[in-house]
Amino acid sequence: MSHSHALTFSVHSDDDAIDMFASAMRDKMALAPAKGRDGWQTYPVDVLWQMLREHVDKGDPVDVANLAMMIHHRAAGGT
Repeated sequence: MSHSHALTFSVHSDDDAIDMFASAMRDKMALAPAKGRDGWQTYPVDVLWQMLREHVDKGDPVDVANLAMMIHHRAAGGT
């Protein structure tokens, strides 16, 4: 296997994993309003950070990723 082929395989594998994980994030976000959890765009960023820290301890990487996405979006000027 050439080095360039290994790099192509690695990037492709990363893309697949990212797509699968993003899909899990979307699925979980879609369920949140039915559980009374929505409106994260209005939460203070420090509250989102606290929630992220709490969810790390709970052990669900999808929840952690969604909270990280929320913080990233808010830090980038999103509403």
